[in-house]
Amino acid sequence: MIEAGLLILFAVFWALITEERRLVHFYDVIPFLAVAMGIQSAAMNRLTIAGVTNTAMTGTLTNLMMGLEGVLFNASGQEPDVRQRAKKQMFTIVLYCGGAAVNGWLMLHASWAIGFVPAIFVTWIMLSHLGDKAG
Repeated sequence: MIEAGLLILFAVFWALITEERRLVHFYDVIPFLAVAMGIQSAAMNRLTIAGVTNTAMTGTLTNLMMGLEGVLFNASGQEPDVRQRAKKQMFTIVLYCGGAAVNGWLMLHASWAIGFVPAIFVTWIMLSHLGDKAG
């Protein structure tokens, strides 16, 4: 909830300031994003999803390639498990690239809305998790 709140605070602040003032206030909003990223990193470490790293896309891509190599070239009894992990890693990479594409488009066409994309997704995940706990 704290991460969602920080991202929403950033998104609203970013949307309300003019393009010219963004450079002036850029360093004012960095702490909100830094704390939100730290919270996200801690949450990912607690989830411990095999092969999905929170430090860089490179680690996830490396684990994906190792998993695919294991599926394609090794005949082992763990193949369904390896395939399931590889699917999660591929999905993660698709999400990384999709998020970069959406934010790139927003940078060009609606820079005021950039902060809302992560805020919306974090809020959505938080609410779905709370719904799972209630049900």
